[in-house]
Amino acid sequence: MDSLVSMGFVKAFKDLTIGYKPLKHLDLLFNALCNCNNIDPEIIKKSCDTIIEENKSLNLAKINDFINTSEATEEIIKTENSSYNRLTIIGIYNLLESIPKAEKEEIKIDKEKMTVQIGVKLGYPKDRVEKDISLFTSNVNKIKEALELIEAINSKKS
Repeated sequence: MDSLVSMGFVKAFKDLTIGYKPLKHLDLLFNALCNCNNIDPEIIKKSCDTIIEENKSLNLAKINDFINTSEATEEIIKTENSSYNRLTIIGIYNLLESIPKAEKEEIKIDKEKMTVQIGVKLGYPKDRVEKDISLFTSNVNKIKEALELIEAINSKKS
């Protein structure tokens, strides 16, 4: 499986299972989800770890160079997928989250916008990338808001 797809799969699973209890079931659930689709969960995790390790030196200058030049000096975002895949886009979004926090705060990057730019640079349709990353982040935010509401309701009951 493509490393960016693996990273997107792991990111989507983690973000969409925020608040799931008991926590000890998450690994079992992840493994079951992989196994029922004939995917080795260890390969997914290893692939995700590999791409994180390969991109430790990722910074905004490298990303902007990749986005803004017709031939970037180095291919920082690699994918074996020639066809569009939502998980690839979520993987790219996750890579942007790995940029050092101080650098992100200094410039206040728009990760969604930058994800779209990278997706387009990789040859994916802009409208699909915009829609999918927007839906993903919106759904994650809705889950977080729901968990906050549940917590507030439970604290009032106590």
